[in-house]
Amino acid sequence: MFMALAAVCMKMSKDLFGSYFAPSGLFGGVWFGGLAVYYSGVVPYYDLSASMIFTFIATTMVFICGCLIGKSLYGIEIGQTVRPIQPSLIEGLRHADKLIYVLFAVSLLGSISYYLLMHQHMGIDALWRDPISVRYEEVYGRLRNAGWGGVARAFMIPCCVLCSIYLKIRGADAPKRIWIILIMTYLLILPSSGRTNIGTTIVSSFLGIQYLNMGKRMRISFKTIALPLVAMLAFGGYFLATTNALNKSVTGNAGIADLSLYLVSGFPAFQQMVLFPQGYEGSGHITFGVITRILYALDPESVIKPDYVRPFTTVPFPTNIYTYLDSAFLEYGWIGVFLLPCLLGLGLTLLYLSLNKKPSVMKVYINALLGTCIVQSLTVNRFGATDIWMWMVVLGIIQAVLKLRLGFPFANRIHGPDQDMRMT
Repeated sequence: MFMALAAVCMKMSKDLFGSYFAPSGLFGGVWFGGLAVYYSGVVPYYDLSASMIFTFIATTMVFICGCLIGKSLYGIEIGQTVRPIQPSLIEGLRHADKLIYVLFAVSLLGSISYYLLMHQHMGIDALWRDPISVRYEEVYGRLRNAGWGGVARAFMIPCCVLCSIYLKIRGADAPKRIWIILIMTYLLILPSSGRTNIGTTIVSSFLGIQYLNMGKRMRISFKTIALPLVAMLAFGGYFLATTNALNKSVTGNAGIADLSLYLVSGFPAFQQMVLFPQGYEGSGHITFGVITRILYALDPESVIKPDYVRPFTTVPFPTNIYTYLDSAFLEYGWIGVFLLPCLLGLGLTLLYLSLNKKPSVMKVYINALLGTCIVQSLTVNRFGATDIWMWMVVLGIIQAVLKLRLGFPFANRIHGPDQDMRMT
């Protein structure tokens, strides 16, 4: 039943918003698909109460209703189809390659600094000799606060995503050096044991490509199916490989069972949180965590620094994954649980539809990042996460500087058989 609901949501999203992966289709597919995995029996979780099942179904429908309201507020009738994006109207393409070069230079310097620090403390060979210790140092030890190197290295992810978007727009006419940067950034991300980084890179790149196909009538072919399938298999293989290397198996069955637990253990964990909320106090406000962290930096004595890592609970296996609803429930109660999805659906849809009216490279990139937050909403609330907002704000600032310093216009027109770009 849940898989059928996921399919219906994605088909409706294609008809009303021009893409299976518009916010409404993506959210419905992820949440109803997640519930299908939960009831697949791969892992024997605690049973969900009828009221909790209703909560998950209702909040998903509230999110979709928020998307429909967003479409109406944007000035497009609910039943009206969304037009395709015209490549000739995409803004910011003229200097997108310059933005990629800046990001790559910054993140490459950060990676060098990061790996030098790792080599100083434990030897670079620890990456293959003792990956468990590397993971420990990244989460709890000296590599967690790697200074400017750690922050700069994190920009490998947006650099990789921007390369994918740029290559999709330019096609065969794209410079070979962008392909080289794409491959190098991906390879430099791989040694990290943080699977969230790889997942964010793959999913954001995939969504960015899909949003450029908004409104197109595309026939189902081997090519259209192969891309998402290869992406899913690549991440699944990486996840299982790192699970074994880091000895992070949490079930007796391991393998796919571990993947299932990371994907859907948030359902029973959230139920445990609702039953015993007192055990989660004192972590600070993380629904809008980036704002709280800014306030903490300004006034550390009055503001609690938000802690995104929750205590473990049993489901019956230990997990600290509670879905994106955890902070809404702890900070705003049941009103927050049902209001937050509506506001997210509304805001994300308005941003998504803005691609239709005035498409730009940055808008595609931002929609791809926030779409990734939807995919990860089964495990955590990244909508207010510091890294997501840092990647959006910093890239916006760099783009504005490039525009002023280099004198490039935001709009470009691609025409002719060789897709020669000329300033409008």
